[in-house]
Amino acid sequence: FSSGINLPYSTRIIATGTYGFQKQSDAFIPLTINTAVETLSTLPKVPASNLRGRVENRFVNLLVTNRFLSMAWFSFRYRENCYWNKTPRLILDGYVMQDVYEPRIMPQVQTPRRNIPINYNKQEYIFDVTFRPTSMIFIKGEFEKENWRREYSEVKHTNEDIFRISVNASPLQWLSFRISHWYSFKKTSEYDWRKFAVELFPYGLPPGSIGQLPQLRKFDLANRLRHRINSLLQIYPTDELSISSSFGFSQDRFTKSMYGLQFNSNRDFGIECTYTFNPELSFSAYTSIESFQYKLTSRQRRSGIDTLINDWSSEQKDYVNTHGISIFHTLISEVLDVNIYFTFADAKGMVFTRALGNPTSDRNFLVKTAQDYPVVRTIFRQVRAVFIYRITDNIFPRLEYIWQSYSSSFFNEEKMQPYMIDVDPTAPKAIYLGIRKPGYNVHILSLGISFNF
Repeated sequence: FSSGINLPYSTRIIATGTYGFQKQSDAFIPLTINTAVETLSTLPKVPASNLRGRVENRFVNLLVTNRFLSMAWFSFRYRENCYWNKTPRLILDGYVMQDVYEPRIMPQVQTPRRNIPINYNKQEYIFDVTFRPTSMIFIKGEFEKENWRREYSEVKHTNEDIFRISVNASPLQWLSFRISHWYSFKKTSEYDWRKFAVELFPYGLPPGSIGQLPQLRKFDLANRLRHRINSLLQIYPTDELSISSSFGFSQDRFTKSMYGLQFNSNRDFGIECTYTFNPELSFSAYTSIESFQYKLTSRQRRSGIDTLINDWSSEQKDYVNTHGISIFHTLISEVLDVNIYFTFADAKGMVFTRALGNPTSDRNFLVKTAQDYPVVRTIFRQVRAVFIYRITDNIFPRLEYIWQSYSSSFFNEEKMQPYMIDVDPTAPKAIYLGIRKPGYNVHILSLGISFNF
């Protein structure tokens, strides 16, 4: 439903609501089609003939706006999203892994586990004020409160307070800019992985499992401080030249996570210039630089060995540079146009890992493979040329040529083969599909025609 009402003092209220549901009752497929396995008397059976799945979703949106003051506008929003998964919870007594069901070799395959339906209720309260002191300046302040209620999760409740401020100004006819800042902090209720594990494994964890590290926090369920800054600058020095530049910064700190993701940050900068020589010829160029950084801490554990000596940390850095040029030219006025584009993208990633314990101080030291990994890199190039011939005002034949080149270097893929036994005799007897992504060069030529009616 949707409805609205006008109230005195330039106030309006709009309310919308939706409700929907989905069902799924397809029959379960067998655990395996391997005839050597499906005849085993110990092979478990699927717990039901079908899932009998049902999911219901409700969305409510309320908006109140007031423009009584000419220089200041107010609005309040309330949004609620309820997701109810009423699918029955079934216990799977076991499963087949890699076409094998051998409990003596792989005891985890006979560990009963239960499907966990996802249920949550998300509520958002948003209040904002827009202030316009002059026709060239807009200032907007906003406060948002976001509450999550989850079922079957390590954390039942999360609450986040978000503060935003933005300025949009055009002080000169040839100059405009926009800048915004976002600050938020999220708090979570008690983190209890054991309750979630009991739901997932009703009869106990798999043999040999030692469970989740108690001090570890999943990043989307952890306490977090967030900063975000975005800006855009546009300059028009002349009628022929336009320049735009953007900058973005984002940083998350997980303040109470002793283990797991503790920090992530990214920056991006871009600039684009366009020059129009005349109505039949224009040139454009752009460049974009992005960087990403992540830091996490964990612990290598083994049954009976769970000490600080085996803590380790990892830092990942990724860089992506993208550059492009485009040219638009009318070769024959109102008859033949040509557009040429060139794109070049270069991305590389680095991972630095180190042990935090002293290997000589304890005989139970396990972190023996921490190292800095080789740089991985991906390069992409593309040239695209489009020729458009105007037969009439409504008929446009089109000829397009594309050349693409892709290359990558991943140390973890160099030795991978679809069948790994020849490389590593201890590898599982399985076939891996899509394990490698080889580089390529491709030429594409296409011819089409467009009609405008």
